[in-house]
Amino acid sequence: GSVGDLHPQSLIHAQRTGFGGARLDEHPDQATTTVHRALDRQVNFIDTARVYPDSEQYLGVALKGRRSQVVLATKAAIETPDRTQQILEKSLTVLQVDSVDLLYAHACDTEGRFLATRSCPEVGKSASPG
Repeated sequence: GSVGDLHPQSLIHAQRTGFGGARLDEHPDQATTTVHRALDRQVNFIDTARVYPDSEQYLGVALKGRRSQVVLATKAAIETPDRTQQILEKSLTVLQVDSVDLLYAHACDTEGRFLATRSCPEVGKSASPG
């Protein structure tokens, strides 16, 4: 299937080259243009995190009307399933999306990461835990 057909049970199809949102805050006036240039060049994997200053906010604006073109990943400090769900919900709100395609674990213990990331796909907010 295409990226536009992704849903929680789908396989994720991403290009080898991705776009990292960690530094979007350095030139906020150019953030949307920069993201659109990447998308126009067939980059379809976008990576961000709650801890990247304003990255999710800039990406939320830039991806309006173009969400179906990307495999969207974010990261969260995985502590407990409830805390992970709270962090993910905040990311979804700021990104202005209903779900992400991949949730990465940021700095966590093995047991906590497994328990927390397993809960997110079950509620339909993340297609794949990582």
